[in-house]
Amino acid sequence: MRPSDTAPAVARPALARRRAALVGGAALLALAAACGDDDFVAPDGGATAAARVDTVDTRLPGSASATRWMYVSLATPSTPLALTDEQARASAAWDVAFSGFSTKVNGGSAGPGGITVHCLCQNSSLANATTLIPGLTAAGELADFDAVTAARIPADSAFRADTLPAIGDWFQAAAGGARTVQPFTYIVHRPSGAGFAKVQVTAVQNASGATPGRVTFQYATMPTSRGVFSATQTATVDVPASGRVAFSFGTNAPTTGGDWDLAFQGWRISTNSGSSTPAGTTAGWGAYNATTTLSAPAFDAVTQSFVSPTINAFRADGHGLFGVRPTWLYAPGRVAVPTYDVYLLKRGTQVHKLQVIGYSRQTASDPQPVPGYVIFRSARLR
Repeated sequence: MRPSDTAPAVARPALARRRAALVGGAALLALAAACGDDDFVAPDGGATAAARVDTVDTRLPGSASATRWMYVSLATPSTPLALTDEQARASAAWDVAFSGFSTKVNGGSAGPGGITVHCLCQNSSLANATTLIPGLTAAGELADFDAVTAARIPADSAFRADTLPAIGDWFQAAAGGARTVQPFTYIVHRPSGAGFAKVQVTAVQNASGATPGRVTFQYATMPTSRGVFSATQTATVDVPASGRVAFSFGTNAPTTGGDWDLAFQGWRISTNSGSSTPAGTTAGWGAYNATTTLSAPAFDAVTQSFVSPTINAFRADGHGLFGVRPTWLYAPGRVAVPTYDVYLLKRGTQVHKLQVIGYSRQTASDPQPVPGYVIFRSARLR
């Protein structure tokens, strides 16, 4: 969703209230982490079910920094469901899932739940969002959450389903689990103003259910001015059984730096855009499948005429709307902070509201923030 697609922002509370003391915000996060399923009653005349704050631990056991998907039913959000990623793709039991800073819902390509999302985006859609949001607190943003009632639910056409990553269809799965590489050419907008590229995966070797093994691909780059593509280069990366490997078109090699172009993790190929962009890097626009979207010819015949100069053609990395309008923003110092935007999650006629208010767990007895947790408010609207 682009900013122009969002609903009008609600009237802004006084700046003094919006910039409530950080101590108050920390205290609320501590309370949320310690109590998990405490209820907060929304003062909206009874039209909304009791609001609550819950904390989900998305840390991967045994890892200092890696996270995993934790699947949550908004009927019982204090207790994540014991689902593997494979089970979740076939389960309608969960509503929303968190992994570190990433969020997805059970609908579209992510699962059979039929859930769609709309972002009210009362903060991130503002012209001064990048300067306003770092000063906001969980305590100060409770009023925005409480102010959202059933009257704010838009038409069904305003809700979006989750979609596959822009390079999510590079293989086709057959009966029995066999996967075949597709001859698709993707146009990629590179991060930090590096221009564009065209990419095509040509082969995999030693593939398994968890990883494609050795992935061979070809690519060519183009400057921001959309001149001609460079000479085609071929590369091969070894995708690990766990974790990921990132690749830079600039050096034609794997990299641990932030200005990578593609990252391979399992059978997923990420672009340096949306929710995949690391700290210190200016996000790219994402990618699109030129073969299916524009009926492009074979890789060598894809020229600058197939490259869109505007962001509208590209899909940012992430999961549906949450990939384009993530729940976080990088503050000065490249620290991720919540946007405190309110999202509406719709399943059939039922609608919940959700607001992420923190990414670290704190308690009174252990005030040192522990990353990898997601703290959120939720309530049923209809």
